[in-house]
Amino acid sequence: MMPILIPYVMMCDYSMRRLHRQVYKRTECSNCGKILGIESLDRSNEYWAEYGSRMRRAYPGARLRMVRTHWAICSKCGCAYTFNGEAMQFIRTELMPLPLEGIDDLPRNSGSIA
Repeated sequence: MMPILIPYVMMCDYSMRRLHRQVYKRTECSNCGKILGIESLDRSNEYWAEYGSRMRRAYPGARLRMVRTHWAICSKCGCAYTFNGEAMQFIRTELMPLPLEGIDDLPRNSGSIA
């Protein structure tokens, strides 16, 4: 089963990334009018990587199940967009705040139930 499943998942991921890139090239930002382009994808990937690293620092050893809610961030004005696969378009959404800015200042749970 796995020898069939892994190539299928890789093919689906490749086709979805290709579709995103095609839509990036023709979508304008609803706030500033700039074409989103590949820069918005890169900016969103950087933001998501930072989000994930902060979550891993906040909860070391935990198995996190995170859902990515944005796929583009305008490189000019910073508006976030999510992708609607059925309509093949980007829809403006709120950008998730980065978690726990002052993580080192927070008290840790001792594990006891009070």
